[in-house]
Amino acid sequence: MKPTKLLRSFLLASTLFAAVSTATVHAQTWVGGTSDWGTAGNWDPSGVPATSGNLIFTSNGAGSVYLGTAARTVSTITFNNTTTATPYTIYLRESSAVSTSRKLTVGNMTVAAGNHTILGSGTTAELTFSSGSTIAVAADSTLSLNARLSGSGLFKTGDGTLALTRDNGGSGSWSAGTFTVSAGTLDLAAHRAAGNSSNKFSVSSGATLKLSHATAWSATAGDPDLAWHGSRRSRSIACLRQHDYQLRQRHGNRPGRQLSHRRGCR
Repeated sequence: MKPTKLLRSFLLASTLFAAVSTATVHAQTWVGGTSDWGTAGNWDPSGVPATSGNLIFTSNGAGSVYLGTAARTVSTITFNNTTTATPYTIYLRESSAVSTSRKLTVGNMTVAAGNHTILGSGTTAELTFSSGSTIAVAADSTLSLNARLSGSGLFKTGDGTLALTRDNGGSGSWSAGTFTVSAGTLDLAAHRAAGNSSNKFSVSSGATLKLSHATAWSATAGDPDLAWHGSRRSRSIACLRQHDYQLRQRHGNRPGRQLSHRRGCR
């Protein structure tokens, strides 16, 4: 092998090893059942997660997780709970007895298995994603974000469903920039779930935008901006369930015709 190729191979191997090692060092698994995020013994290995933490929630220790006495910031969260009878709910509050709102900031979020919920109760942003974050939901799984959102340039991947089940409008409304739905379903399932009227939703071919709430876009918020990347014969926006939304469909960057409401979709 030539020296240049040998050097490239060495550098690539070193980079991959460093990335894997970093993820391994900071990986922690929840074992606490229904309990407090801030209790060191609820994690394996023991310790309150650092901001660089990669957190895993499996069937072992499933339950309700409360953020405790402080806001939390982590790198990644992965749900891999194959026991559907015991899903996780992460409560963005201090405890079951204390309703003080707590903020969770995360880079990427993955649902590898199961149906899980992030549940807030505040009136300002409680769940913040880093700019450009990916939310991956595997087939036959659902992640429900029932919390006020913050973060722009997000990507939805995976064949499962991401449901936005909280009002993100009004004062301090969610500024999402362009939200790209690359695969699976994005379900806008609450009043003003889409956030403010400047938000854009880009739906790739084969993905689905589902409006399962009659006012997912507020009547006063203005028409949403949808980018349609499917072919003219294969619609990427497969199911518009509620009422007569004034949705405009764009093919690439060219303005398109108004989408009609299609009844009877499931």
